[in-house]
Amino acid sequence: MGGAMKTGPTGAALAMDGSDATFRWMIRADFDRVMEIERQCFGEFAWSREDLFNAVSAEDVTGHVIERGGDIVGFVLVAMGEYHRTILNLAVDPLCQRQGLARWVVEREKDKVQSHVRRRYLEAAVWERNVGAQQFFRACGFRCVRTFENAWECSDDAAYVFRWNQSQGGE
Repeated sequence: MGGAMKTGPTGAALAMDGSDATFRWMIRADFDRVMEIERQCFGEFAWSREDLFNAVSAEDVTGHVIERGGDIVGFVLVAMGEYHRTILNLAVDPLCQRQGLARWVVEREKDKVQSHVRRRYLEAAVWERNVGAQQFFRACGFRCVRTFENAWECSDDAAYVFRWNQSQGGE
């Protein structure tokens, strides 16, 4: 698209508008890179490799990676329920953040909710201390619908559940 360029994790030139991104199923060969991104984004609160494996092995969970310039630069794990989809984990390499990639993934998930006859909403649980994620989901049209105190095994933090409801257009 002729937009500004930036260098990705392996030095490949990347468009700043995300127009060169692709989305594909996550495979086990992707786990090392996915775990690297997970650790870069979430530090001490990152999922373990076992958590990742268990999630993608679950019958109701899908895992996808985002690629740009041949590099994996992000991923998403989504659980599918009868009436909703839940974003379990979403991360973008810090070198590729703030370029619309996570928003692009969320918009894809909204489209999947809208195209399914019975699914009505998309949810994500966010750590109390992850203010950036809270702001991100609000900017994507989600609103906080409930709070769970002491929601995480490794922390006293609450979880804020954000929801985008297709019948309300995200309001």
